[in-house]
Amino acid sequence: MSGYGITDAVAAANVVRNLGTVTIAPVGGGSQSCTTAQFITALTALGAFAQTASVMKCTWDYAGNNDISDTGFGALEISGCIIETFTDTGGQYIVRVTSPSTGTGAGGIHEYVNHGAGYVPGWRRVYT
Repeated sequence: MSGYGITDAVAAANVVRNLGTVTIAPVGGGSQSCTTAQFITALTALGAFAQTASVMKCTWDYAGNNDISDTGFGALEISGCIIETFTDTGGQYIVRVTSPSTGTGAGGIHEYVNHGAGYVPGWRRVYT
């Protein structure tokens, strides 16, 4: 440990999985749109829910990454975004997307919360 306390303990325990730089395009490239369900399927395929928490950075490639079309507040462009996932062993999860300063949905922090059908899964803008 280098003296940073909890951060070092979390890293040493391998609690947060770093997925590195990713491209998320479940319906192909070319700036197409995907649904939230397709986005979650793509995150699952990357291993984002295989551990309690994960973090990744989407490539800065408008043509390579899809936009999420069904957020309830307009399209969310994920090119250049940071995506964090938090889950438990029961299949409940939160996905946080931090957008860059340009593009559709720019400068915002968005969360998709799914704690089961009875808790109305959906998107919300935390910061704009």
